[in-house]
Amino acid sequence: MFHLTIKPKGTLCRLTSLIFAASLILCLNLWFELFERLTERLTDSACSQPLNPTNLTTATDAFAMLEPFPICIGILAYDGKQTLEETLRSFSDSGLFSAVKKALIHFQKIDSPARQQWMEAVLLDHPALQATFTFENIEFEGFLRMAKRCQEEYFITIEEDFKIVPENYHLLSIQISSAIAMVQGGTAAIFLRSRSIPGLPDYARQSFERGELGKQFLLHHSTWNYDAERDFHEISQCRETPKYWCASTRHASFTNNPVLYKTSFYVNLLERSTSLRYKDIEPTITKHWKALNLTVSRSLGIFTHERIDRWA
Repeated sequence: MFHLTIKPKGTLCRLTSLIFAASLILCLNLWFELFERLTERLTDSACSQPLNPTNLTTATDAFAMLEPFPICIGILAYDGKQTLEETLRSFSDSGLFSAVKKALIHFQKIDSPARQQWMEAVLLDHPALQATFTFENIEFEGFLRMAKRCQEEYFITIEEDFKIVPENYHLLSIQISSAIAMVQGGTAAIFLRSRSIPGLPDYARQSFERGELGKQFLLHHSTWNYDAERDFHEISQCRETPKYWCASTRHASFTNNPVLYKTSFYVNLLERSTSLRYKDIEPTITKHWKALNLTVSRSLGIFTHERIDRWA
């Protein structure tokens, strides 16, 4: 009787446990599916809807709550007080300063009390910046020095006249995270100038309109032509969401516009140049750049060129 009583009971318990476990797994799968769909909808919404300007502080605070990306931004400052201030304010308002591990700035030609006061005022207003300066204008060497100081895996080059306009604030997270993913997948460089609001002057567009845009600049067609990969076999679509266009370094010329690189790659690239003067940098690096035959990419972009003033 003892065995007859306990065996059905044990079987029933095991059956009940199996039913419970199966129900739990089903519920968890449904929950994860719902969560994934909700996340996709929020991401799509974030990519397609402008951020309400009244919520800019909330957006910045949201970045502060997340783990920063392993990126140093390197800002080269030289020739515009108001231009630099507008740029730095946009980085603060958009959340860029909070989104990266380190913000570096190099001040060129701090050779007078007035320029020293300017530098000190900037650093007082933006304490997150880690600064260096030189008495002379060392031009592109300023980027090399900042990149060598960067201990993070990625480096973004930014001249003082490239800001983030409010219309692009909502793209910051998806653009940076996807750019890192592309570099991790083997892309050498990600061009970050905005497609929708590139700013002026836009020399590539001007050359295109004159019929003078060379094959080494083919990737620029993706700035104004969403289906550029259909018109040029040298360009390919290499990511779907957000859309990325890829081309070889032979068809995507080196640029001093904002670009994300692996820090080690960028340092090696500049150290190969025989001159880091602006008049020399593009021609001297371009020869080596083309020979690399690596992949370069661009997507939505977040930086807009806007020069307001020059040092008087």
